[in-house]
Amino acid sequence: MKSSNPAKLAGLLMALTFASPLRAQAPVRPASALAVAAENRTAVAAAARGAKRADASVHAGDVLRYKLTFTNTVGRPVRQVAIQNPVASGLQFVAGSAQSSRQDARAEYSVDNGVSWSTRPMETVMIDGKRIERAIAAERYTSVRWIVDGWVPPGATVTAQFEARLATR
Repeated sequence: MKSSNPAKLAGLLMALTFASPLRAQAPVRPASALAVAAENRTAVAAAARGAKRADASVHAGDVLRYKLTFTNTVGRPVRQVAIQNPVASGLQFVAGSAQSSRQDARAEYSVDNGVSWSTRPMETVMIDGKRIERAIAAERYTSVRWIVDGWVPPGATVTAQFEARLATR
């Protein structure tokens, strides 16, 4: 089973919003840039071992690393920058893989395509007639985002990355 090329996966819908420090109530349409790159980590590891892939396709079980780079080009500091990316259909988020270049950036996850967000999505299930609250498995995350709490100066960049595995089903 194979899927699309990693470059095509990188071209998926990306969203970037931030609130201006001058107008925290209303989102500002940014004059900033968000670049997204995808790398097939499984193919890279195979190449490092000297193995060659027959094609450039992504195969079941391959792990892709998405790297998002936000650059503030608005000419003034901004804060509450939100960098988000969907986890494409057929991919499963890899638990613990969300990272950022900023310590004040918190990762949040959605299991409902960005309708709601949480640092640890939970669900309530019935087990033996009792309502139990439990964490939702990372493989079920549909989107990931980072909220940068501090100021991002003009010209500064923030990078964030996560990994996702192509499902084997």
